[in-house]
Amino acid sequence: MPGRVGLCDSMMLMYIIMVLCISITFVVAYIILRRGLEEEIPTTFKELKLSSPSIRIIIILFRYMLTSLSFIGLAIVLILSAILVSSITSTSLLSTTIEFKNPLFTGYFLVMDDIQSLNKVKNIKTLRFLVVQIYDRIDIKFNGNTIELYPLIIQCNEYTPEITELCKLVESKCMVILDHKLAKELEHELTTVLTLKTTSTDISIPTDRICFTNLSRVMNIELLPNMYFVHTIGVFGGFTVKLSNVSVIGILHPEILDSICSDGCTFRAIAFFIERPSTDLQESSLLYGYVDTNRVEIFSRTYVPTLKSFIGFILTVVLTTIVSIVASGGIVEVLRNLSEKLRIQGFTYESISTAIKIVLLIMALVLSVPTYIIAYSLYGLTPSIMGIATILLGSWNISRLISLRLRRSVYAIEPSIAYTNRMIVGIEWHGDIRSLLQCLGELFKNDEFFELSEYEYIKASSNRYLARIELMYRYAMAVMISVELYISREAASTWIFDIVADVWSYEELEREKTLSLAMMAISKVIGGLRLCLLK
Repeated sequence: MPGRVGLCDSMMLMYIIMVLCISITFVVAYIILRRGLEEEIPTTFKELKLSSPSIRIIIILFRYMLTSLSFIGLAIVLILSAILVSSITSTSLLSTTIEFKNPLFTGYFLVMDDIQSLNKVKNIKTLRFLVVQIYDRIDIKFNGNTIELYPLIIQCNEYTPEITELCKLVESKCMVILDHKLAKELEHELTTVLTLKTTSTDISIPTDRICFTNLSRVMNIELLPNMYFVHTIGVFGGFTVKLSNVSVIGILHPEILDSICSDGCTFRAIAFFIERPSTDLQESSLLYGYVDTNRVEIFSRTYVPTLKSFIGFILTVVLTTIVSIVASGGIVEVLRNLSEKLRIQGFTYESISTAIKIVLLIMALVLSVPTYIIAYSLYGLTPSIMGIATILLGSWNISRLISLRLRRSVYAIEPSIAYTNRMIVGIEWHGDIRSLLQCLGELFKNDEFFELSEYEYIKASSNRYLARIELMYRYAMAVMISVELYISREAASTWIFDIVADVWSYEELEREKTLSLAMMAISKVIGGLRLCLLK
């Protein structure tokens, strides 16, 4: 009953994991709902001085991710979902079926090329027939003459009419079987001893242990599709090339195999069995399959998930996505606030959305490491790969969902920002307006998008100021943005900023590009004013 006990243990473990996943999912959802789908964020936003604006966004999002309950909950859900998929994944060998009529043997077969597997196969009781095609030529020396041969070693536990004569010769006294056409040529040449010379040793064989028969009868025996009894040289244009000269073929007794391959040899062995060979032999072989009366089913060494596993994988990803919809409310709310702060510094929605996807991808890759270790130790290679696929696909769905909801949220609040080169804002300022303008100019001296060309402001009257900022865009050739500020006092401490941006270029720019650069400059000005207010 060991198999039944192991199955029960596996089922019990799977149920425990499922209950754990569902329990943690409900706990995370309950905590998120109790907190109102919002998380507290800092009221101030410190400006980072880095060479790449993309790195700034990624670092900010990483800081939030490491301290966010919503993100931690999503990470836990992804890991548990991946382990759940791994636990329900079952695999089967990839196989193909080939039509094959009149086989020499029916049953299971192995095709191998390593000596360790061959030594195991020789001693299996359920072995029916074994042929070893050795591609290292050997020499037979007699009376100063030499014959070069390609050796075939056969072991017959069962045999069919096509190979009955050969098998009986091997079972009798014959150590070497040559073609009958050589009998007359060697009739007066053979003495008492024949030397079988290999690369590593010489084997002396008495002449009475050498037999002759008509080997042409086995030349066209096809053991498997395109695999013949004799050596197969290769395939040319769909046609299998095999040895055709019977005079270069020598069939040897299995006892000689160890001597020929004592220092290694190049060979291909084809073995037929009554029962299915062990799993380790299947995995170490080149081909493994089953021969029927009219077809051959060949199994590769590649394990693939079953249809049931794919259905479980899809259902788990759907469940993970549903939980993500619940948890993403709080995430989107916080990201929307972060986006507003980033947008007033000149970041576009596209750059923010891309950064979110990169952060989630990095999170998925980081989570894949412990998930792979756990799943591989419990269930094996293929189930662990399915678990990693669950994390990657779930993270992709989450990133798409968050980006879509964030886009709707941002565009619902500021629908006109991307389509204007002029904005009017009101700022409450109790101090000298000139100190605020001076602070604004200092911020533009170390900007990652623009290089400050000119900055000046003048007092037009007691309640009116004029300012002009000339900026060079760093990521294009000869593109300048001129930003003009018309500043007027509306009340005792309220100032109105009318900001207009014009884009100049030696090259013709598309209207969308021009508006994007103008809006970026205006956003930098507004963001700079708000940062100066915090100082």
